[in-house]
Amino acid sequence: MGTEFTTGIAYLIDYGLAKRFKDSNTGKHIPFRDGKSLTGTIRFASVNAHLGIEISRRDDLESLGYVLLQFVNGNLPWVGIKGSNKKAKMEEVANTKISTSIETLCKFLPEEFVNYFFYVKKLKFDEKPDYTMLRNNFKYLLYERTKNQNLKFDWMILKSHHSHSPHEGEDKKEIHQEKNRQVVKAISDYKIPKKEDELPEIPDECVEMQNTNITSVLSNFKTLKLKIAKSSKNDPK
Repeated sequence: MGTEFTTGIAYLIDYGLAKRFKDSNTGKHIPFRDGKSLTGTIRFASVNAHLGIEISRRDDLESLGYVLLQFVNGNLPWVGIKGSNKKAKMEEVANTKISTSIETLCKFLPEEFVNYFFYVKKLKFDEKPDYTMLRNNFKYLLYERTKNQNLKFDWMILKSHHSHSPHEGEDKKEIHQEKNRQVVKAISDYKIPKKEDELPEIPDECVEMQNTNITSVLSNFKTLKLKIAKSSKNDPK
């Protein structure tokens, strides 16, 4: 769990099946290969993993998308599929993943989920994902859906009751507030870049702040993206 002003954020990480996507000696991306066995949990495995293709960063994001859908919907279209044996079940799950459109997969969900999967599915094997853009999309969505809520969770209330001093952390609070003032100014004065991946990332803490300046920044962020997309189409290069 986060501390201080990020106590409402849960940070999850699992290195159980982690592997290098770059050669530690040359720094080059691992080579494309096929004919590999499926690695990972069938429910969340990417389509490429089912097809025996070497997994890379794009597959991590696809699997993460399935995890998010599981959290939101409590289920996935291929959960509960039966097969005469493990191989037959894996083939049926793979066929369902391939045949289920993104629109159907994200039915009734905000457009950010649809955009996420369309982006991830178009990534090339060795392409570096635009993590900042993906995180900002969901941060904006989180803010829009929770801006009228106090976001006070049970563990935050319990933690505050055990605080030793009412003045504890005041110095850190001032540093945090100054950081947010800098973010507000940086994005408010930001010149429209030609590439979307040049946008500054919205700090996690911003989605929890009920602040007029932050509200303006987050609202303008989407406008910035639209202007970038429009200018990119008109750019002869």
